[in-house]
Amino acid sequence: MPDDDIAFGTAVVLYLRKSKETQINSIVDQDGVVGKIVEERKLVVLKTYADAGISGATVEERDDFKQMLVEAPRIGAKAVLFYNTSRLTRGGVKAMWKIVDALEAQGVKVYNCQQRKFVDENDMGSAITTSVEAAQAKASNIDHALDISRTMVANVRDRKNAPGARPPYGFDRLYIDESGKPFQQVRWETDGSKSILDPVTLEPKTTLSPKTPYLKIKAHKVVLVPSSIPERVETAKLMQRLAKSMGYTAIAGHLNEKGIPSPGGDLWSSTTIRSLLLNPAFGGDIVYNRTTKSRYAHLEDGQVVKRTEKVGEVQFKYNPKDKWIVVPGGHEALVSKDEREAVETAMAIRSRSSIKTSRSPNRVYPLSGIMVCGNCGDPMQGMCPDEKYRRYICGKRRKNGKNACVPCSVTAAKVEGFVIGTIREYMASDCAKDHLKQGLEEIFDAQIRTVNDLDAARRDVEDFEKEKKGLFAQIRAAGAAQLFAAQIQEMQEEEARRKRRLAAAEAAAGDTRDKAGFIRQGLDLYENRVLQLQGGCENAIRECLRALGTKVIYHPEKKEGGIEIHPFGHSAAS
Repeated sequence: MPDDDIAFGTAVVLYLRKSKETQINSIVDQDGVVGKIVEERKLVVLKTYADAGISGATVEERDDFKQMLVEAPRIGAKAVLFYNTSRLTRGGVKAMWKIVDALEAQGVKVYNCQQRKFVDENDMGSAITTSVEAAQAKASNIDHALDISRTMVANVRDRKNAPGARPPYGFDRLYIDESGKPFQQVRWETDGSKSILDPVTLEPKTTLSPKTPYLKIKAHKVVLVPSSIPERVETAKLMQRLAKSMGYTAIAGHLNEKGIPSPGGDLWSSTTIRSLLLNPAFGGDIVYNRTTKSRYAHLEDGQVVKRTEKVGEVQFKYNPKDKWIVVPGGHEALVSKDEREAVETAMAIRSRSSIKTSRSPNRVYPLSGIMVCGNCGDPMQGMCPDEKYRRYICGKRRKNGKNACVPCSVTAAKVEGFVIGTIREYMASDCAKDHLKQGLEEIFDAQIRTVNDLDAARRDVEDFEKEKKGLFAQIRAAGAAQLFAAQIQEMQEEEARRKRRLAAAEAAAGDTRDKAGFIRQGLDLYENRVLQLQGGCENAIRECLRALGTKVIYHPEKKEGGIEIHPFGHSAAS
């Protein structure tokens, strides 16, 4: 150890930097070398400054560096410790000496931990060499980026390391040392801070601020493990179950209604739900390259290649699934493989068949098309989208004037909560399932009768066609079409009725399921709709009630209005 090394007990500040070109493990050597000197020389660390993922070419973007230049003299620091000159600046010799002079003028020396000595004029030659090397590295940024990308791919594909920094919701990151022993478990909090936990007891050891990166040791392996907060794990599993029958918006509404905080601590959104559900991590798979944001490289057929367009510009985009790198079974799963496949299938079906309803004027009226006027039978329509003044009014009265029907209007707040709450209670009861099963049996029996009567329905239509043609021939021969106008109208209506009966019989004839299968499918639909009704999204509730055939009748003539609810007003399976 040189005699002119930094004195024991010196008050110092530390500066660490991780550049964009070296995102992975670039700061590990800094931490190891700097920390070793601090421990050996018993230095007093007043404060640590760190700029993560920021280039050293300029000072403007390095907030912590600028803060260090101002604060270090004020808090009594006698030296600034850094790993090497490239961590201090990549702006060349001139920029480096400008920084050194500015600090020394205020009594703060600059200490190079890699060389274990203070920076002075004798280091000019080495500084020039470092600057030249930095310039050469900058000129070959593309090759450097390709090497880094290959390292990242190898970390995922060969070492099975979990990529990225923040784990998916419901997981923590577990760091394992060279001997295979758990070293530390890191949990991301809703405010962006990181709790460092004991990997065995899961007791917090320390907390890192949102801006302070976790300094991973290069030789350590990182895997995803279920979160140390059980509620997060249960919420992640709940999302998977709900996704089988509910869309992203409905799931977000359900979680918000339960008061469950999102990964960021605020309300859930459909985009957050979608991003999480599309992540194979829940099934235990490691996935890399879901997105691209590299300046110089991208993956093609699983291999790192140089970008040919917009080289040097950050290009963020979501990659198609065939460009992902997936390592099956890379860590513990939160859901089974079968459940995960069911979720992916349900999401794929919805993405192909979903109807965009976010701009629908009925979006804020979950009983639209379900509630009817008890006086005239017309559907009741929503009036005002403003939450404060939303109402349902008789469609006939609204369309044809106040004399078309009795006054029939009710505030949405009064009727919606009562109807949806009543339906929820009813569907949670045992009698609801028995009621549904009985209705499904009746529907199936009616369809069978219609199928058996299909031939008779066809004969009816054929016979009627013959009668009609014969009658029309006589009318045309007599030239008396005007005299038989009423009879012709009745005949056309009868023909339409018989054709509708035939169409229904033909549709039913195409259903070859047995009775047990038909009832089972109807009950499965019922189970899915029960889950959907638990969500808070108006669209999901409305579509659920429609599918179940729910009918609501509002009787305006009753005192304060009467509400009549039929949970299975029509066919629950239709």
